[in-house]
Amino acid sequence: MQHLIDALSGGAADDAFAEQVRKKVNELANQCEQLKMETEKAALNNAIYTDYESQAEAVKNALKKLKDIVLTAPVVEKRELLKSTIERIVWDGEQAHIFLLGE
Repeated sequence: MQHLIDALSGGAADDAFAEQVRKKVNELANQCEQLKMETEKAALNNAIYTDYESQAEAVKNALKKLKDIVLTAPVVEKRELLKSTIERIVWDGEQAHIFLLGE
């Protein structure tokens, strides 16, 4: 390998051959750079997905706690919870349509 490097750098090799080797080296260097960028992008996507998973788990746990709190809360507190989350209820004759605050 070292002999080949010495031959290419010393000009002992055919110019056409040396040019082909340089092109191949540049092509491989570009491929390496692209693979590095793809690896970084994949790592970023994985980090984002992991963050979404942890946020979803936190929401799930909060809803479980809310369920437990609502089940044990007095009627007055349940009524206040409903008032603080429901904007309006519309009855169309067959179904009740519940509109939450922020919708």
